[in-house]
Amino acid sequence: MEQRLDCWWNATALMLLLQLLLYHVDALRQKLEGKNQQMEQRDRRIKRLEGELVNIKGS
Repeated sequence: MEQRLDCWWNATALMLLLQLLLYHVDALRQKLEGKNQQMEQRDRRIKRLEGELVNIKGS
């Protein structure tokens, strides 16, 4: 009986650790997605500014 209880506690602890790991992985994924969006916005702004610079030089 005690062995079954130990096994149950070990399984419960492993499940909690897995849930915690998944939570952290999801948080990192969201952070990276936010950074990716920021970089995409920055790239679009750089392209727009480069285009404006070309127009100014051509004037």
